[in-house]
Amino acid sequence: MILRGAIIDVKVPTADLYAILILENLMKLTLTFDSHLRTLSIRLGVGLILLSLILVTLCLSGIIEFDFFNFAGHSGLRTLAGVAVLGCVISAIASADL
Repeated sequence: MILRGAIIDVKVPTADLYAILILENLMKLTLTFDSHLRTLSIRLGVGLILLSLILVTLCLSGIIEFDFFNFAGHSGLRTLAGVAVLGCVISAIASADL
């Protein structure tokens, strides 16, 4: 079987192609579910991760100071990391199939 890329043709054995397709289906990022609460929770979690990433990037570029996010004696970086971890936990709990 031949896969045509943008630049070159690549020959991939059929068994490897099926393995790639199976792996691709297992690793899909699903943000929409039948339950609206579940969908909202996952999107909220991913949103918190992205917000934290954007804020850390702004702090590293010097636009915002990390001291702005100091909370309860913790550094700003630790606070932003906590927001990202909270987003991961919310998304993981909401995406679990129980």
